Amino acid sequence: MTIATSNVIHPRISIIIPAYNAAAYLPETLDSILRQSYTDYEIILIDDGSTDDTQTALAPYMDNIRYVYQENTGVSEARNHGLRLSQAEFVLFMDADDYFILDDKLEQQIAVFDQNPHLDIVQTGWRMVDTDGNPLKDMTPWHDMSGSVLKEWFMWCPVRLEAMLVKRECAVAVGGFDPKYRVSQDLDWALKMILAGYNFLWQERIASAYRQLTNSLSHANPLKLVDDTVLVTEDLLDRDDLPYILRYHNSRIRYYRYMWAIGQLFLSGQHDDMQRYMQKSLTVADKDNMLVMFDWLIEITKQLDAQGKPFHPIREIFTLCQQTANIPETVVFDKHDMPLKDLLNHWLEILLPFQYGHEDQIETEMYQRLQNLTAREIVKLTQLALLGTPIFPTGRDVKAFWNMLIDKQLIAEQDSREATTLYLTVMTRTIFARRWKLLPSAIGYVVRSGLHPAAIPAWSRFFKSAFRYLGLRLHIISS
Repeated sequence: MTIATSNVIHPRISIIIPAYNAAAYLPETLDSILRQSYTDYEIILIDDGSTDDTQTALAPYMDNIRYVYQENTGVSEARNHGLRLSQAEFVLFMDADDYFILDDKLEQQIAVFDQNPHLDIVQTGWRMVDTDGNPLKDMTPWHDMSGSVLKEWFMWCPVRLEAMLVKRECAVAVGGFDPKYRVSQDLDWALKMILAGYNFLWQERIASAYRQLTNSLSHANPLKLVDDTVLVTEDLLDRDDLPYILRYHNSRIRYYRYMWAIGQLFLSGQHDDMQRYMQKSLTVADKDNMLVMFDWLIEITKQLDAQGKPFHPIREIFTLCQQTANIPETVVFDKHDMPLKDLLNHWLEILLPFQYGHEDQIETEMYQRLQNLTAREIVKLTQLALLGTPIFPTGRDVKAFWNMLIDKQLIAEQDSREATTLYLTVMTRTIFARRWKLLPSAIGYVVRSGLHPAAIPAWSRFFKSAFRYLGLRLHIISS
């Protein structure tokens, strides 16, 4: 008996593109694929009920794509339809407005698979671009992911579909894309593959572009993006079959997701929903509420910095943070009640711009206030900033601030030794916070500034007030 066998040769890669009203961007997306040096691929384009000129835009490309029209069912169903049509060894999912930057992207990713047959997923970095394709930021997640693949993926969620080449059998095995999630179905799909134990490798190069469209669902409705992303993480972390490392880091991963959500919702001005995630973070934190509040502020400043936005809007939520964390309005400082909001304002006005290298954000009112103070009064004010800073201070921050004072002629050159008190404050904070890696640097600034007869008064004033300062810091950093 003769058994019939198929002689059909399938392409090695299926590039699956769901498209809904993306006529303006599809030509650039398809051109970037057709320029690839690696040519053993097919393009499966699922038109998910477009009502614009998608078919007209695709007319010149019909000989190069497998075009399928379906009634609008959503991006998850469109991707799953393309996955069912594919018979290739590998699949790559692209949004209709994204594109490849490098013409050898596919060639280099396939080469990694050929050299490492055990791999299941290879992902490059990507470039975020605006609607017109102008670069915004290069994303290189491998710099933050040096530990366990499982823990780091759940912690940072570094998913970009067009950057990721995957063995089709893996994509199918985890069930494709879940339409339950309207925005973060790609994150759910990728995390399920990582959770299933498929082998992953970063290819450390920027090879594709992810377009930030202001009319997309994730940008038009940032709350939906945040809620969906957090829900994906929570749903997976609620599973009974979690590996030990995810069970061990379960609360920490949730904490990181909530922090990210807080930063995103601050940027979009949705403070009520931001407070909801603040409250959730308190339930999984393993630290003092004051430190949790500091983490909220740190995350927000990071995201403001990443967006190139000024820091001063953060001032509007100091009271909200304090009330949500149930922290008293005042703390004892130098035998007096000091409003915590004032400490945070000193940090925002004096230190924060130097901690991020944005001295240009120092407000004119701050310069005017400093002009009316003596060097010792400025030291006192700066110590308050050092004690109230959520971001851990360094000698470099103090030096940059002090140099600014001299450059602006707010203090005289002969007052330089007054800074010794500030370097001592940083050193003491470093010791009590057990930041041993930072201690040599902190000591170095003290030695360079303080081993001079002119610094004796600064040493004396520091030691006289040291216990009061440390008492405040111990209250803040205790866990």
